[in-house]
Amino acid sequence: MNICGISRSNMSRNILYLIVIIFFGCSSSKTISNEEKGYIVGTFTIIDEKPRFDAYSLHYKPKGKKIGWFSSYHKIIVQARLGFFKSKLVSDFSIGNKKVFIFLKEHSAREYEFFNYDLFTNLGLIQSHLQSKKEFSIPFKVTKDSINYIGNITFYPNGNENGNLFVLKDDFSQDILKIKEKYPDMNWETLQNKTIKEGDLENAFFELK
Repeated sequence: MNICGISRSNMSRNILYLIVIIFFGCSSSKTISNEEKGYIVGTFTIIDEKPRFDAYSLHYKPKGKKIGWFSSYHKIIVQARLGFFKSKLVSDFSIGNKKVFIFLKEHSAREYEFFNYDLFTNLGLIQSHLQSKKEFSIPFKVTKDSINYIGNITFYPNGNENGNLFVLKDDFSQDILKIKEKYPDMNWETLQNKTIKEGDLENAFFELK
């Protein structure tokens, strides 16, 4: 029997097909929403009030992932100025001549690694990127339902006493009160001090303390 030109058998197949789509669509949504996730938190500090670069970024990725021209990865970015129009850093807090920026990132629970940095300068027609010539590896872990403090990363515009541009160290007691002030709604009972202590840093101008 036809109803408006559609046979009953075709209608049954169409209804069954629709039910299958809805079922698998719901299952897919459920899988994504149940993905195990956690947070990393920390601070990025720039010494000297006047920024040397327009943007400072640290690049990280799932540990072991190969990065090519079109590969995606994660970044911690501090936007210091917009061309010639902004020459003073607006930070989350200051300590003497140090401007401190707080970062909080949510990711899937797994191991990650910092592998490069990018110091960006924009002079209109002239733009430049200062990066490590060789990828390095500073591993850290995102833990399910946890907030992991990974440390304070300080940028030295002229290098520190060891000639390094970046130093990562444990400033947990100094940072954590300011971090909690900025993100009061986080579940801070899950906070752990997981300051990064080890990495493969050959020729990276990066130092761990």
